[in-house]
Amino acid sequence: MSKVIAGVGVVLALVVAVVFLRDPPAPPTSTPEPPREVARVVVADVPWRSVAVPGDVEQVRYAVADGERAVFPVRGVDGVRRLVVGGGGGTEVVGGGGGVLRGVLAGSTLVVQDQDVAGVARVSTVDLKTGVKRVLVEKVRLGALVAVDGLVVLQEGQECLRVFAGAGEGVAHCPPEGSTISLLTAGPRDVRWRETAPAEACANWFRLEPGGRPQRVEAGEGACRAVGATWLDGWEITTGVTPYEAGAAYPGPLVARRDGREFALDTTVLDAEVCGRHLYWLSRPRYPDQLGEVVRWRPGADRVEVLDTGGPAWPPRCVNGTLAVSTAGPRLLVLAEP
Repeated sequence: MSKVIAGVGVVLALVVAVVFLRDPPAPPTSTPEPPREVARVVVADVPWRSVAVPGDVEQVRYAVADGERAVFPVRGVDGVRRLVVGGGGGTEVVGGGGGVLRGVLAGSTLVVQDQDVAGVARVSTVDLKTGVKRVLVEKVRLGALVAVDGLVVLQEGQECLRVFAGAGEGVAHCPPEGSTISLLTAGPRDVRWRETAPAEACANWFRLEPGGRPQRVEAGEGACRAVGATWLDGWEITTGVTPYEAGAAYPGPLVARRDGREFALDTTVLDAEVCGRHLYWLSRPRYPDQLGEVVRWRPGADRVEVLDTGGPAWPPRCVNGTLAVSTAGPRLLVLAEP
């Protein structure tokens, strides 16, 4: 009997195959469900701490602060740019390049980018506890500079990274020939970037912790062509590339994915990054001043929160576990438990 049933099955299969060949089925009319839209609510009772801003601050958007210190770019009446550190024993760094002068706080270290008008930078560090200064690179044409406690990474063009771990000398990280590096960013405890190979349809994401080696991140399909990617509590959060192709000024959408669930968090964003228990970003940035709303999302929540900053703000930054936000005015706000 089983052989007969098997034979009938073969005949049926052949009949079905012939029918499909003669009259192929119409393409499916259904499309994949779009990511779930989340609610957008305003939070007014944010426990911000306001940091006093010097009167000669040049660009408050490049000021940084954590729970102990604040670093301000200022320009005196003599026209010289300086970085002034409040809460750091009166430390002052004088710029000599004549161009961009910016600082990054990583632990108790101030990483200084002193750039001339031609775009060539001198990168150095200042230990804010001991006052010891160190030159990492005398001359470099920076693509990007990021730092976390114990780690400084410089991007030189699109071909290589230069990594400084602790007090060690710089070590080059270069992907295989033909591949390019982009989107170098710092997380709370690591540094991440994207590598693109000409023969591959998808980009690969990598991360580096202090004292470790570059490791490829297991990323989902959403991160394949994303212009930004981060991970929090098992969620993969990506910023799409489609609006760039359509000529929009800023990227989007921002989508969170986990175990088949997808949340559409925002449509246009700048600088999405993890800080504390949340993902923070600048929403609805204006062009060209890049002022907008500071928004956050807690993994799994069905809403995003728009934080009241008293006016338009620049992209938020996570500095040693503290959220720092500069606003037009100028004002500098910090949130101790983000």
